Amino acid sequence: MERAGCFETISVTVVEVVPDTVSIISLDTVKSEGNGGTTPFTFTVSRSGDTSAASSVDYSIDGDVDATDFSGPLTGKIDFAAGQESFSLTLDVIGDSVIEADEAFTVTLSNPSGPWTIGTATASGTIQND
Repeated sequence: MERAGCFETISVTVVEVVPDTVSIISLDTVKSEGNGGTTPFTFTVSRSGDTSAASSVDYSIDGDVDATDFSGPLTGKIDFAAGQESFSLTLDVIGDSVIEADEAFTVTLSNPSGPWTIGTATASGTIQND
């Protein structure tokens, strides 16, 4: 017996797989140092992909700067809680009245935990002498 005109409908679901990455961007790339107090430079570190588990990533600051330019350490670790997609990293630059050249610096991400890989590894800033 022959069946004519018989069709079977198949449903296909396409799932986009977003890689588990962590990246950094600068929100304040160039700022005046100031003659006292501190000036904040803000960076956003974000992760994409499966954020259901906690993870961490290290960061370091290098360039035309040293420890006397910042009120905190030049290295650190960012801990993401389960479900957390972004972290605001604020680096406070110490103002002084010393006349000096503008100072460029880079924040670099490294050593992500678990299955995470680095997407955008660096973001830069410039401390302008004023």
